[in-house]
Amino acid sequence: MTDDGQVGGRRAVADILVQVVARAGNLLLGIVATLVLVRTLGDDDFGRWATLLSITQIAMVFVDLGLEPAVVSLAARDPDREGSWVGALVTLRILLGIPATIISIVICLIVADNGDMALAGVLLSCTMLAAAPSALRVLNQLRVRNDVTMIVLTANSVLWGGAVIGLAVVGVPMAAYAAAFLAVTFATATLQAVLSRPQMRQRLRLARELWREALKAGLPLGIAGVISTASARAPQIFVFELDGTREAGLYGAATRLYEQSHFIPMAVVTTLLPIMAIAHKADPAKARRVLELSVGYLLMASLPVFVLTLAASPEILTLLFGDSFADAAPALPILMATFVLVAVNYPLDNMILVQGQQKWLVGRAVLATVIIVVGTAATVPFIGFVGAAASVLVAEAVVTYQTVRFVSGTLGGGLRAGPILRILAAGAIAMAVLEALDLLVGAPLGVLIVVLAVVYPAALVLFRALDLDEARQLIRRQPPPDLEPEPTPDP
Repeated sequence: MTDDGQVGGRRAVADILVQVVARAGNLLLGIVATLVLVRTLGDDDFGRWATLLSITQIAMVFVDLGLEPAVVSLAARDPDREGSWVGALVTLRILLGIPATIISIVICLIVADNGDMALAGVLLSCTMLAAAPSALRVLNQLRVRNDVTMIVLTANSVLWGGAVIGLAVVGVPMAAYAAAFLAVTFATATLQAVLSRPQMRQRLRLARELWREALKAGLPLGIAGVISTASARAPQIFVFELDGTREAGLYGAATRLYEQSHFIPMAVVTTLLPIMAIAHKADPAKARRVLELSVGYLLMASLPVFVLTLAASPEILTLLFGDSFADAAPALPILMATFVLVAVNYPLDNMILVQGQQKWLVGRAVLATVIIVVGTAATVPFIGFVGAAASVLVAEAVVTYQTVRFVSGTLGGGLRAGPILRILAAGAIAMAVLEALDLLVGAPLGVLIVVLAVVYPAALVLFRALDLDEARQLIRRQPPPDLEPEPTPDP
């Protein structure tokens, strides 16, 4: 990983903060691009666009197959063969990308209801091969230098946002946006490969002898990812087929905001995966503390997003996408409640991975898929996309319960409930205040955001859910005392 094989708390916190700030900036850029795209395409074409993205994203998981997190974990524990592990990852991504691209193209052509949608589906499917060089970002993750990946992510957001705005001004069909998306994907994947080269300490090797071991480690996670992604994207396809293009567009807009909210948990777990892998090997107690901290802070960060959407979903959707998308309001708080559960699951899944218990994730994913597919198919014909969103929430609630039980068993005991209950109490206070303002005086969105920004932190302090000393250390980029690296004895 690093020169001494250790990553101190200061480096980890700094890496997380860089990612949070960068991902927040990219979130804003992404919202602008989505706003322009939605308003330009309109309800129907955006429904087609969101459906095509769902199909290609399902296919993309067959390319990933859990290989990146698996290789990070394997290379962190076996630094002498790092170049071989990364080389095996890149070549496997290319080999898996070929059949996945072909399958995605076929499905998009079957689903498409006009020629423009069909051409857009072919172009979007080709992004799987164009993105192959981006696998080199694992080098940055191993060095805890995810700022490099953030540079690439920002370049992607700027290029895509510029392309969307430029095409909107000109006025082009949906397929032109797909062509721009493909070009931006290839450009940023190439940039990722170029910027990752300085992190290489060994030459990349084809390392076919490691393919089997990498697949063995990643396949359970990959299968679980395929099933989970398919179940998460299936509702969009169900809504498109059962409820029409406009309803698919409304659900797609709400889903887009839900997906973009994932930047905070992604930042935390990207940094903590290699750290947790090494800590678990050397000191399981420290790994457990890392897990507890990450679960607590992710719950703390995600809860206000749900609270705000519960009080102001119509206003948020109207502000971002226009009056016609206010009808998507019932789905947004349901999806954001799901986001809270997803955020908590991110570090729990990390712990499952570093413990080598990936096979358990397959059964969990199958259970979630059954709930989502059956629930969506049964409810969408009667209550539309709200049934799809509710099915996703129920599935995630069941998954979270099962995951907490499983991880608690592998750790020899559950996570401390006290901090979690205090965070939930703070969220309940903020929710009550915002709901009262909304119902009694009809407070505008800006006022609700300001009140939330004051009341929620105050409630966290009141319930002692937020350790102020620890918070000051984080702001100063200092690690909590129990996350400090152990002193090295003098020789």
